[in-house]
Amino acid sequence: MESYQYEKKNNVGYVIAVMVLAGLVGYAILDNLSKWLGVDINAAAMLVTGFVCAIGLLGFGLWSQLTDSWPLTVVNVLPLALSALVMGFSPTLHQLGCIGPLDMCFDIKWWGRTSTHYGLSFAILVIGYGILYLRRDRY
Repeated sequence: MESYQYEKKNNVGYVIAVMVLAGLVGYAILDNLSKWLGVDINAAAMLVTGFVCAIGLLGFGLWSQLTDSWPLTVVNVLPLALSALVMGFSPTLHQLGCIGPLDMCFDIKWWGRTSTHYGLSFAILVIGYGILYLRRDRY
């Protein structure tokens, strides 16, 4: 019992310090990316999130297809990954398509409108999964 009480414990301070340091480095990388693209940091974060989500979904589909542990394939998750990629690009394209300053956007080019991005994303989902539904195996 005495050895249990005096057992060496993990120091949580190191874990917190590493997480804070990783957050600061990630923020600095996003800040530089946003300055390089000419958008704010939220649009850059959404762009990175869209890429990570799309790559993660495709990786999950590939892993599932290779291991046969889930009934998913790369083709099954492809419309969802493409939709996530389009929605990740949406804030960046909206800010790049803005005519005038961002806080007083006078007009937005057609490729910068969020309705265009939502429509394209929804069309990718409906057409992609519609094609998969029509090509399904009928038992």
